[in-house]
Amino acid sequence: MAYQTVIALKNSGSTGNTPVATDLAYGEFAINYADGKLFYRTSSDTLGSYTIAVAGINKDVLFNDSGVYGTSAGLTFDKATANLYVGSIVNTSTVKLDNLSYLTTGTHTTSNTSQVTADTFAIATYRTAKYTMQITSGSDYHSEEISIIHDGTTPKIVEYGVIYSNGISLGSFDVDIVGGNVELLFTPINSITTLKFNRTLISV
Repeated sequence: MAYQTVIALKNSGSTGNTPVATDLAYGEFAINYADGKLFYRTSSDTLGSYTIAVAGINKDVLFNDSGVYGTSAGLTFDKATANLYVGSIVNTSTVKLDNLSYLTTGTHTTSNTSQVTADTFAIATYRTAKYTMQITSGSDYHSEEISIIHDGTTPKIVEYGVIYSNGISLGSFDVDIVGGNVELLFTPINSITTLKFNRTLISV
């Protein structure tokens, strides 16, 4: 009968039980098998640790949650379909889809009734744009969708789905190309008017 030698690390089966750094020699490990954590002594004599148990349930995405693994029910990945499911996306710049379509948001507030440039995009990079526009002035509201296309020289604009909350248009849109950019132009009826929009760009 063969004899086997069991090498046991310093260990604990109590949840939350951790060693102090000086309990361990350099290169020595301790394990808490209730928490699934492996501990070691760092060169600065502090306690380092690894989590060796996988948190969460199947398809959860793990992330660094203040130094430990965390999960969220709103963030999962399905390996079979290669789909990532996200409860919500908060982004201050651009959401990019396959280097083809780009979703951004914007806002602009006017201070007088002069024409302003509400938004711009590069003609060398993008061919078409679609806007969902919300316009507010006082207690009046105006919503519409705008499609823009250009051939590098001449831009075209189409407005549709126009809705006025009080039967009053809050301004008019136009389009131009200036210095290599398409400019979406807006002329408000009232001095203080706020534009908020979602914009989808499609690359050249």
